Amino acid sequence: MPRAAQGPGMDFPVRCECGRLVPVPEAAAGATHPCECGRTLAVPSLSELKRQCGLPAFSPPANLLIPHLIAAGDLPPPACLACGAPGERTVGAVAECERSWESGGGRGWWVALFLLGPLWALLLRRGGGETLGHDLYVPVGFRLCGRCRRPAPRTGLILALRVLKFVALAVGVGLAFWSLPVGAAVFAAGLLLWWAEAAARRDAQAAVKRLLRKVPVYAQLLREYPEARVVWEEPDET
Repeated sequence: MPRAAQGPGMDFPVRCECGRLVPVPEAAAGATHPCECGRTLAVPSLSELKRQCGLPAFSPPANLLIPHLIAAGDLPPPACLACGAPGERTVGAVAECERSWESGGGRGWWVALFLLGPLWALLLRRGGGETLGHDLYVPVGFRLCGRCRRPAPRTGLILALRVLKFVALAVGVGLAFWSLPVGAAVFAAGLLLWWAEAAARRDAQAAVKRLLRKVPVYAQLLREYPEARVVWEEPDET
């Protein structure tokens, strides 16, 4: 029997009563799917489809599979993820799949530092509760060729927007004591910079995730952790 192509959104061959082998998407497992002859196929479960194609019925989670593939030398892929040419440089990247957090205090202490002053921020920081959840970081390195120097907008732009954002907000608050309209205008500019930084971060994440989804096991990881944040090194320009 033909083997299903491995990768995100793989298709499985299911034989119709008319004799055709109909490629059925993974999402149709356990449901029905039309054939060109007009009949409707009853699609087996996903585990049965995999078994019929010689694949394991159940795959390990990507966060457990990726370290084994790295140790075996199967990751990162040898080709440039951007264009498919032989990869000349390896980009170190990590997917932050889960993060621990503190109940009660959270991350709002720096907001208190900015708005209320260091004393109140320190009291809020000390009032945090227990640590919940756990940190889960998965390496997702990849290769680029000499022409494809970086996978997404440069992190330097995002860093510059972040610094300008806080400077504008702080200056705006200070100027408000001297001239409320001027202070409000500068503070509004800081809010615009805040929005621009967030947009640049979203664009950068979308760009690097598009590249990672070209690797099936990385695509599986991003399906399992759709909110994962990818952090990568800037490739050397030289």
